[in-house]
Amino acid sequence: MSRLMFFLLASLLFSHEPVCCQEVQSDSVDGQRRVARLSKLCEIWGYVAYLHPHLAYKEIDWDEALMSALPQVIRAETTEAFAEAVQSMLDQLDDPVTRVVSIRPDGKTISGAAQRKTDAPRLASYSDETLIVDLSHPSVTPGMVFDLGAEIDKADEIVFDLRGAPADGTVIRRISAFLRWRPVVAPAHRYRIHSGYTPQYGPTSGGYFSAFEVEAMQRFNKADEGKRRSIAFIVDRESELSPFAMALHRAGLCFIVAEGQLSEESMVLWESLRLTDD
Repeated sequence: MSRLMFFLLASLLFSHEPVCCQEVQSDSVDGQRRVARLSKLCEIWGYVAYLHPHLAYKEIDWDEALMSALPQVIRAETTEAFAEAVQSMLDQLDDPVTRVVSIRPDGKTISGAAQRKTDAPRLASYSDETLIVDLSHPSVTPGMVFDLGAEIDKADEIVFDLRGAPADGTVIRRISAFLRWRPVVAPAHRYRIHSGYTPQYGPTSGGYFSAFEVEAMQRFNKADEGKRRSIAFIVDRESELSPFAMALHRAGLCFIVAEGQLSEESMVLWESLRLTDD
């Protein structure tokens, strides 16, 4: 509570928005919900402040982004209005990946492709001589693709449908053994890290620093049973491209076909924070 009170005090002292000065009553259901929303907003602000790469090298007034969002959260009467207030803060990052999204009751991101697939999943089918492997159904699990390797081993042309809910990484790793006819290397990942936390002003007393760390590129060696094939991955905005798929594409050994606009979210590592509203 002390951290939340600090942020509210800061808004009272430095914001030009009069609504920041209104009292937040916490002795009612609506008041408790409002306080919980403010707490969540501050949690997201702090998480982004220390981990988002843009704040390490771009001129972004992240404090002002919080000050502008606070009155919107206080005024929010609905869950949708609360989400819009949080999104208004995230918009200051100018990063399409960092955003508020809707989720289904089972916790998965809502996707048009996934919503259309309500029948039992059919993992493998053929179109002429091309094997179609559907990994986009929400109910697909690693155990369901135990025998899929035999079909992949026989095919010379394969299309992997990754639209909808992200495919389980275990599934991709299982089938990749049949697709590695030569070594390939995935793109590297860069992270923002902190060795302690440097003060906002003045020198540090403990040699603390913040930096970018680059993770070594992941290498996929040739597999004994691998043979050259024509491969394509069909993706959409909600798809998650595995390192192996990106390694194949980087080597010019597969096609990636996007339905609609493909976001960077499909190609980077990301984390999610839940916006609770109860």
